[in-house]
Amino acid sequence: MNYIEEDLREAFKAGILQGKHLQANNYFDAPLDEDEYIKSLNEKDVKEDTIPFLHWQLRNKLHWEDFCNLTGTSYYAEKEGFKMDDYEIVYISKNEAKRFNLI
Repeated sequence: MNYIEEDLREAFKAGILQGKHLQANNYFDAPLDEDEYIKSLNEKDVKEDTIPFLHWQLRNKLHWEDFCNLTGTSYYAEKEGFKMDDYEIVYISKNEAKRFNLI
């Protein structure tokens, strides 16, 4: 197996991030654990399934604040003159869709 520079940098970063403990305002580094490193690499590859929704579907089902949080829209978008395309597609994770009773 060949390792590239990025793999090695990620290994050291994983070791430092996984091993830091705050104690009396001092950080102490634990040694790099191979299992933690492999787990941290695998977590990057996990992609949650998303569901497409149209803007108008979300605006009709959600409170404005929830719509803004899910879509990344400014709370004051309409007052700022932002025109939304009703047929713009927004991808929302299945967990978020369930949480807001969209599915």
